Parts: sequence; C-alpha cells; structure tokens
Amino acid sequence: MPIDFSSLPISGGVLVAGAVWAGASAFVLGPLVAERSAERIGWYSDCEQRIAADIQTREPVPESEFTFQCGDLLGVLPGEQRRVLDLFGMGRACEAFDYAEIQKRRLAELKRQRIERAAAESGSRCACAVSHMTMTKRWNFAIAAGTARTVIPASVANLRASLLESLASPACAGVAKLED
Repeated sequence: MPIDFSSLPISGGVLVAGAVWAGASAFVLGPLVAERSAERIGWYSDCEQRIAADIQTREPVPESEFTFQCGDLLGVLPGEQRRVLDLFGMGRACEAFDYAEIQKRRLAELKRQRIERAAAESGSRCACAVSHMTMTKRWNFAIAAGTARTVIPASVANLRASLLESLASPACAGVAKLED
C-alpha cells in the first residue's frame, strides 16, 4: 500500500527535497568534506612521517660495520707462513669467511632497500586511511555537511582519531606493508 503524502503536515515536495539533500550530503558533500578536512589538518604528511618512524623502529637501518677480508689479514704474513696455513685449510676457510661477509653486506643492502620502498609507498596507505574513513563514516560526514556543521558527530570532531583507526584497520594495514 503506497504512502499517502497528502495526509502529512508537510508537502511531498519538501520531503523529496529533503531526500535529495540527504543523498547529496551522503554521496557528494560528505566525502568532499572528509577529504578536505584530512588535507586541512595535514594528515598526509603526518601519516607518512608516522609510518616512516614506525618502520624505522621495527626495522632499524643496518649500520655499516668495519669489515675486512680474510686475505687482507693473511696478506701481511710472510709467504712461508701463508703456505703452512694453506696446508691446514686456511685458504678455504678464508674463502668461506669472505663469502659470508659478502652475503652479509648484500643482505643489509636488500633490507635497506626494502625499508626505503616501504617508506616510499606509505602515501598509498595514508590515502587508504582517508578513503576507508570516508566510507565507514559516510553518514557522520553527511550530517556534518548537510547541517552546515551545526551538528558535528564525534567521529568528525575527532578526525585524527578516526583516521588513525582507519589506518590500523585490516583494509589499510596490508597496503605498503613491510614484509619479511
């Protein structure tokens, strides 16, 4: 049975206008307010700094240590002593030691590159947090935008907390993730 709009105390045109305004607030104005509010509070730069600091605390950049080659150590010995040490397998031990040092430096370089790549991709994770918050809090932003900010829900008033919550959400946690 259809609703009889003629029995309501306001006209049907006012109801339709209200529905159009609510839809425009929810699907156009609300997301626009959310994105601009995130830009206004400096979310993107703060978020990227936060992620970079988090990466650095979890995975400190490997420090370059003083390294020497086994051949450098044996190179100062006279030839006779080197030949005696080679008889006991020192040459092979030096090769293995040098190979291990090369692999250690290579691993440290790969780890440093991985940290740099994850820090460079942190912007996509910050943008994901804004998008996720906009979608999950759509009606809260619609209320704020539709009432010209006379009524501001708590999630809109505490925008940074909402953004941090979205940043930690499973939807955004996997974006630009530092994997082992």
